[in-house]
Amino acid sequence: MILELTFKVEKNGLEIPISYNHILQAFIYNNISKELSDFLHNEGYTYNNRIFKLFVFSKIGGKFKLDRKNHSIKFIDSINIRINSPLDVFCKELANSIIVSNDLELIGNKISLESVNFQEIKINKEDIILKTLSPIVMYSTLEKPNGKKFTYYFQPGDPDYDKMISENLKKKYKALYKKEPKNEDIRVKQLTTGKMRKLSYKKFAIRGWDGKLKIEGPKELLKLGIETGFGGKNSQGFGYVNLLK
Repeated sequence: MILELTFKVEKNGLEIPISYNHILQAFIYNNISKELSDFLHNEGYTYNNRIFKLFVFSKIGGKFKLDRKNHSIKFIDSINIRINSPLDVFCKELANSIIVSNDLELIGNKISLESVNFQEIKINKEDIILKTLSPIVMYSTLEKPNGKKFTYYFQPGDPDYDKMISENLKKKYKALYKKEPKNEDIRVKQLTTGKMRKLSYKKFAIRGWDGKLKIEGPKELLKLGIETGFGGKNSQGFGYVNLLK
């Protein structure tokens, strides 16, 4: 399910840090019940000791001005945010909480709800074309010859990229549905040059890939990728994609 929220910002605009993913994540957790928030934050859905929150959110959309000197971004007039999840209870609880709230804010900036829209995700074929609305983060911890460890961030075209995307989706599927998906792998084809972007989450450096992709594979895994995000760190706002066709 896709939950799209549009908010009106105050006359002076909405000014937040450029790296605002943790702010949106906190906003989401603060607008669901403590029971659900605690479950997702502390337990989540597990498979072989891997924990998945099973939701993803987009960047903030809207007119903005960038202040590179102060590392901030100022949104003007209105903003929109998309949150995807296969968990209907999560989307509906979040929407209901926001609808009835009279005190919505993002780190001290007051906002007011303008509209709420739900959209079901339907995948009827085994190949889709996507555009990232937040970078896809896919990484592995490797070891140098001297024994020091480092994090390598993968991008489409790397030898293990398709396999890593496949395994990630299959683990999410097993964690959610407690059964095996189709024994088929995901195939990823890069349709644009794309770009590896330097990102930050709570001052931790991350890298993710932005661009347009064609992805082939079982329909249930393609659908789950849109619902939960592709790659890792989805509940931190990475791997959100827009289905083009």
